[in-house]
Amino acid sequence: MPAINVLIKPASGNCNLHCKYCFYNDVIENRKEKNYGIMSYEILEILVKKTFEYAENMVGFTFQGGEPTLAGLDFYKYLIELQEKYNVKKIQVNNAIQTNGMIIDDEWAEFFSKNKFLVGISLDGPKDIHDLNRININGIGSYK
Repeated sequence: MPAINVLIKPASGNCNLHCKYCFYNDVIENRKEKNYGIMSYEILEILVKKTFEYAENMVGFTFQGGEPTLAGLDFYKYLIELQEKYNVKKIQVNNAIQTNGMIIDDEWAEFFSKNKFLVGISLDGPKDIHDLNRININGIGSYK
């Protein structure tokens, strides 16, 4: 089997912002199960194990949301443990995350750097443009 890239939504549609244009708000309102919650460690392990069983050459794990950091830093630390455990073929692993960056602090940044995550931060341009639509639950812009 060739390289495998997996796109993972560990926090379902959950987010710590309430962007005006977010399509998840509509999606969540129109499905029977509005919130699937945070991915369990058991499901994460199955996903990582099966991905490594089938992959050759390279595995890519990309996390997006909702807001993927809501799964918590321990979730991603466990991901790294599982990758070390199941990467018996010693193939290349690429990790990436697309985040609004709201909860990224020094500990998160150090973890991402140490584990060579590609980190994308969602930003809609300068403050005045960004704050028009990327707001928190209280309607306040999130640029700062």
